[in-house]
Formats: sequence, structure tokens, C-alpha cells
Amino acid sequence: MQKRAPAIAFIALYLGVLGWGIVAHTFSIGVNSHVGMYFIVWDMFCGWSAYEQRNHLIAEGQSGQFYDVSSPPWGDVHPYGPRERIHYDTYASHAPRVVQNVLKHTVHEPIVKVYYVEELWSKKFNIPDQYWEANYQETKNRHSYFNTRLTMTNDAQNVVAYQNWFNKMQYNSYMDNPKLQQMAQNCRQFFRPMSVFDPNVIMNANTIPAGGVDTSPIVPVNYEVSRP
Repeated sequence: MQKRAPAIAFIALYLGVLGWGIVAHTFSIGVNSHVGMYFIVWDMFCGWSAYEQRNHLIAEGQSGQFYDVSSPPWGDVHPYGPRERIHYDTYASHAPRVVQNVLKHTVHEPIVKVYYVEELWSKKFNIPDQYWEANYQETKNRHSYFNTRLTMTNDAQNVVAYQNWFNKMQYNSYMDNPKLQQMAQNCRQFFRPMSVFDPNVIMNANTIPAGGVDTSPIVPVNYEVSRP
């Protein structure tokens, strides 16, 4: 029996982790709680989008000036190539901590709000010019779509969250198609009743705390906040 104990323990642990992964994925419980959940939740074949995405963290100062707080003053981390780490946070899970870290180590005027903005464009515009000319008759003129994902106070604690761009386009398609609305009403979800078509969840934002520790300047940017 003692020889079988490690094997039994391994099988029990394996089945336990597998069972927790099924429950977490089915009910959306803690799927982004830590990096280890990536190896537990069934999210290995999530598909590819036809749109390229970049994320921008824009701080609004008391004077009305906007500042780019997407990157810390000591430089960015590039985990998988030339793209900065902030662009891999597609679910806006770590944006508040990035904002807190940048504002804590920069010199700035009092900050009023911080915006997390998604920029998206069609991936076909990423191909080299010679391939574009060989495949398309139109001029290569990239158009970006901007979508406000989060609105935060200057300490990034109280957040107003909006739908991401993909869910918003899905919602618009749903609202423009009465037949699809009727089908959705007849096909309610059983395990995951919370739908992307539910109203936005708005967290209370009461007071705006004081600014962070000033050690070095942050770079001003010209930016117009897109409407959610």
C-alpha cells in the first residue's frame, strides 16, 4: 500500500485540479486570479482575431493636459518580441496596478482620472507594402477604432468598466437583428447566466485621493478620449 501511495496521491491531485478547472471555466470563477490558472482553465484554443489591438493608459491632469502612463520611466518589458507587456493585457486585468506603479514613480500635476483605451485595426494592414499592392486595389490607409475600456480615479482603485470593443460590436449586431434577439430569448444560458448583453457594471467612485510620490516626469500626450 505504501508503494501505491504516491501514485494514488498524484492521481487524486490530477483529478482534483482537472475538476477545479472544469468548475472554474464553467462558472467563470477565478479564471484570471493568477498566472497558474492558464494551465488549469481550458483556454488553449481560444482562436485568433482579425483585428490588431493596442492598449493605452491615459492620465488626465487637473489642468486638462493628458499624459501617457502606459510605460514606466525606466523602460518597458517586451516578453514575446517588440510589443510592450501592456498590450498583452486584453482583459484589462492588470491596468490599475500599472497605473499605480507609473504614477508612484513619476513627477506630475494632480491627476483627475485615468482612462484605459483600446485601439484596434484590421490585421490586413500589417502586411508589407509590396504584398498589399499585389493583393488589394485600394490605397493602404489604416483606420483605428478607439474604445474606452476603463475609467479610473488617479489611484486606480475605483473603476467604471465598459464592454470591450469586440463585445460592443457583438452587442450592436445583436440589437440590429430582431431575429437574433428572438433566438437569444429562446436559448438562455444555464451555467453562465451573466451575458455580454447585460448592462455595464459601474463601481462607485466617490472621492479622488491625492497624487502619488513624485520622482521623475511623465510625458505629456495629445489625446482625445473616445466615448464609451
